[in-house]
Amino acid sequence: MNASFHNATFSDRIWQNHTLLKADFAKQLEIGLIQGKHPTVLARDLRKTWDVSQYQALRLMRTELARVQIDAQMQSYDNAGVTEYTYITCGFGDACPVCRALDGQHFKMADMLPGENAPPMHPNCHCSTSAYMDCSSVEWLKDNEIKSSGGVYGAYNDKNDPDYRKREKIGRDLYTEITNRKKSFEIRAVSKNSGLSIDEVSRIYDHMFVRKHLLSNGTKVSKFDPDYYMAHSWIRVREGKNIQAHDLTMLYHELEEGKIMGESLEVKYEMAHNKAQKKFNYAKELQEYLKTHDA
Repeated sequence: MNASFHNATFSDRIWQNHTLLKADFAKQLEIGLIQGKHPTVLARDLRKTWDVSQYQALRLMRTELARVQIDAQMQSYDNAGVTEYTYITCGFGDACPVCRALDGQHFKMADMLPGENAPPMHPNCHCSTSAYMDCSSVEWLKDNEIKSSGGVYGAYNDKNDPDYRKREKIGRDLYTEITNRKKSFEIRAVSKNSGLSIDEVSRIYDHMFVRKHLLSNGTKVSKFDPDYYMAHSWIRVREGKNIQAHDLTMLYHELEEGKIMGESLEVKYEMAHNKAQKKFNYAKELQEYLKTHDA
């Protein structure tokens, strides 16, 4: 930060124009968060205004965006009643030794502190966190049968299943874990392990976790309900461990379903789901799998 540039260091420029820089920087951060602009674009604007190097501007923008995003995550965790979180490195082999040592560790929310046990640990830190869930909480799920009662949407949504409420809660927790991770990292990992393109996985992600749909035979507009089994399929592919045939079928089913529905709210989910099911029958494959396996 103190390297000379045009006869004045970057720190000099900050302190000489502290108030103006703070206001301009806050504006750029707001644009980045609301419009989803890449730090490179924001840094370019910052560099033009303050006449500093691209590297310095980009490093500052990346680091501060990461800090604000972690603050938002902390608020989200608190609102959702999350008590612990997991540290996640960027996952592309370029994590520093400090971040690698923290990868996979979980900490109490009360102790969450950026720079100590949460990102950003250093300038240009790309790491993230996710809500932590004790895997022992799912050990009760040993029933391999799904009682058919005409679920509303998603792979299964069976109110007559005595374990439905437990799966529903865990499904919500897993969806929170998925959507709290950096979207670009999530998509790249699933793409790498599934053979689908980045664009295809991005469309699947938006269809499953982001976009609202015309549900309940056209009487309701909302996102899909979290689904326990679909969450496990997604996570297995993301992690590249123990991937099952029905996990990949789910991705193709959701991609096909999304193509039929498009981005409008004119196509009912049930119609698109049934059409996609004829080509990629995730529900049938899942039922066959559950006859001999847990989720």
